[in-house]
Amino acid sequence: MLRISVEKNVVIQTILDIPSSKSISNRALIIQALCTEKNALENPSISDDTKVLKSALEQIKNKNSTQALTINIGLAGTAFRFLTAFLATQNGKFILTGAKRIQERPIKPLVEALQKLGADISYLNNEGFAPLLIKGKKLKAKTLEIDADISSQFITALLLISPSLNQDFVLKLNNKISSKPYIDMTLSLMKNFGINSSFIKNNITISKGNYVSNTLFIEADWSSASYFYECLALANEGEIILKNYSKKSIQGDSKLAELFIPFGVETMFKENMIRLVKKKLNISFFEYDFSNEPDLAQTFIALCCGLNIKGTFSGLETLKIKETNRISAMNNEIQKIGFELIETEKKGIYTLQKTGNKVEKEIVFKTYKDHRMAMSLAPLALKFENISIENPEVVSKSNPLFWEQMESLGFNLITKNTF
Repeated sequence: MLRISVEKNVVIQTILDIPSSKSISNRALIIQALCTEKNALENPSISDDTKVLKSALEQIKNKNSTQALTINIGLAGTAFRFLTAFLATQNGKFILTGAKRIQERPIKPLVEALQKLGADISYLNNEGFAPLLIKGKKLKAKTLEIDADISSQFITALLLISPSLNQDFVLKLNNKISSKPYIDMTLSLMKNFGINSSFIKNNITISKGNYVSNTLFIEADWSSASYFYECLALANEGEIILKNYSKKSIQGDSKLAELFIPFGVETMFKENMIRLVKKKLNISFFEYDFSNEPDLAQTFIALCCGLNIKGTFSGLETLKIKETNRISAMNNEIQKIGFELIETEKKGIYTLQKTGNKVEKEIVFKTYKDHRMAMSLAPLALKFENISIENPEVVSKSNPLFWEQMESLGFNLITKNTF
């Protein structure tokens, strides 16, 4: 457990080097594994998720036995989904598994789509869930349909392997598209490595071809930056410089630069960095559809609580199947500071309201083994006293440097065995 405190009227002023995007890194690693020549990936992510995927790909590459290779990806959901598709195209037998939470997260829509391409995948325990037995083989292209409102990672997993199919690949997306910028990111990276595509309305077409060797500098992660934006918005005064960001980012979460303007944080782009400047708060009610940026939802829920601002949050459907049920988890924790999320008559739309309950004297936030729970709630120490975070180490899933960087902002951190 970690206790967090901040001196009153602290002035936040620092320069930070946020780890690079794990979303870009993980896609690039799969492309690299499918490329005949090794690509130069500069500034890859140091997150646990990327380390796990990189290790798994090395295991697969060095496999020299006819027996099934067991790959355990722990809590890395992105790695599990990408590897499900990747392994379906590789020679050999594989058992793909993960931690308990991974075995609770649905994989059936992706498996069924791959099976329609000829993949040999079976469930070892419960149908629709890990662990999986995958017997790799050559897959054949056909027009596929998949629900687009469950997980954009299912779609990305299919797109990444599609150039290796025997002909052009067409994927039709049904229902409302969730996290569309992540699909755009995938197509942009594929283009960087030589693969042409089109995305018209709800139809994606990938031209048959081979990935070609190229150099890729991986930019810093925007969703990880959101917690430092949150800190500045909650502070009375300050300025933060973040390295390796640009206005032409392929990350959808770069939208946060615009979203934080009414919260009093202005973003100034200069060369290969951004300067965040504290301005006047200009918002009394917040309303936004997070369908395209679901990873930012927790940041803004916590921020609104800290600033005593009510709001309406929609597009949160996919949050229920993340590292934890993030809607339920956030609701549990913000009640400790006098707020709650209430689902409206329209499914998937939640209002943020005050409960009327007193703020707990000792606020201990649980993290539910979810890095975004820890990182979104920690900045609230700027507004509430006696805050502690359980299992603070979960931040390493995306930013192992998070607590060190919070200290540079002026946060005082004390581990449990010292108080």
